[in-house]
Amino acid sequence: MENVNAIRRMKGHAAAVAALLALPACASPPPPFPDLPRLNVATKITSRNMCGLGVSPAITIANAPAATASYRFRMTNTDVLFQEPWQTTIAATPNGYREGALADYEGPCFGERRLYTLAPYFVYRFEVLALDGRDRPVAYGQTSLVVRTISEMIEQEKAAGGGPVPTLPPTPPAGMVDPIINPGLYPRLPGQIYEP
Repeated sequence: MENVNAIRRMKGHAAAVAALLALPACASPPPPFPDLPRLNVATKITSRNMCGLGVSPAITIANAPAATASYRFRMTNTDVLFQEPWQTTIAATPNGYREGALADYEGPCFGERRLYTLAPYFVYRFEVLALDGRDRPVAYGQTSLVVRTISEMIEQEKAAGGGPVPTLPPTPPAGMVDPIINPGLYPRLPGQIYEP
């Protein structure tokens, strides 16, 4: 009987050690480029900015260092596991870019019935990395974008009378699990926004 109790105690200790070892995996990762100054980035995806015929959204950038020569943009759907994020680099302008200014823009595009998450929307991370004349990072900023299917976006825009559509996600229906995932669980995508 003494041996059985010793084995039970060992199993309890092993479970506690395994739980402690798993804690770092659940922690949120550090923000990208923690030592760089932060850019204030603002943009919004509408039905005009989606799929193959979409035009790039207007992008506002503030607090850029004087040494900024170009911006690297990266847009990633955080609700899918495998994808090829859109990324481009363009010469810097003082306050950002008007709608349609990015020639190689690839807008979000997904089928009406294709679901990656329980929520009725997708969350995209839009990152901006300011680079100097030698392509070294000098500042970084990001924002999150809520994107729905084109038909839903058009309906919302019509309902708003052509005015601004709220960008915050709706409250999940009662009984639905909160779709926001700990960023520590996001997959590590190949090809970071900065590769020297």
